[in-house]
Amino acid sequence: MNITFQTILPFILAILLIFIIPMLAARNGMSYGEFVKSIFTGFAKREYGPGDRTKQIREPVLSNGRKNELTQLVSTLLIFVRRNKISMVYPGTVVKGQEQSTILCFVVTGACVYGINCFGYSGSIRELSGKFWKQHMNGQDNQIENPRELSRRQYRLVREAMDRAGMKDVPLEVESVFTNRDVTLLLQNEEGVYDTKGLIRMLGEKLAAETAVFDPQETALALKKLTVVVKKGGRGKRPA
Repeated sequence: MNITFQTILPFILAILLIFIIPMLAARNGMSYGEFVKSIFTGFAKREYGPGDRTKQIREPVLSNGRKNELTQLVSTLLIFVRRNKISMVYPGTVVKGQEQSTILCFVVTGACVYGINCFGYSGSIRELSGKFWKQHMNGQDNQIENPRELSRRQYRLVREAMDRAGMKDVPLEVESVFTNRDVTLLLQNEEGVYDTKGLIRMLGEKLAAETAVFDPQETALALKKLTVVVKKGGRGKRPA
């Protein structure tokens, strides 16, 4: 029996139709018919219409304010301050008249007090000039109030309280910290705005470069007298 190309051609075509083409179609995200059509029409991929949601690539579903993220940050900061023999004041709530700060805690070194002002937003956060920044999450764009401006308000409140308490010579910074592990920061200027890893890195760099001018523990004790413990639904109460 003579085996010729004409003899084996039907077998080759059968293998292509049964095995090879379905595999290539799946790799390109296309149905069998769409892939066969693309061979003859030249279209390399399917273009989905707006209503064909099930086969489009979906973004992961994210949420703001993950559970226990603030507790985890406090724990991380406690490890940091103990390792570096500095101090921390928690909670960081300071009251002035009807105003109440949103600061989570204060990290106190020998040269500066760092207020940690937290934000639980997820997704990508893009810095914009003006009152609002843009958050992109779950396929939608949202406006969030400018974190830098919010932290400047916290700075003014705490600075005034520290000055009244005789701490005018103690430098203060208030950092905007995004605590959600799924956040991506798109910043024009990284100074003053961080994710949790960036915060620890910044504090380490500042600590390594600074020269201590006061005792962190004594400053922390004085600062603690300005803070209050806030119960749900109520105003702050001075810690004992």
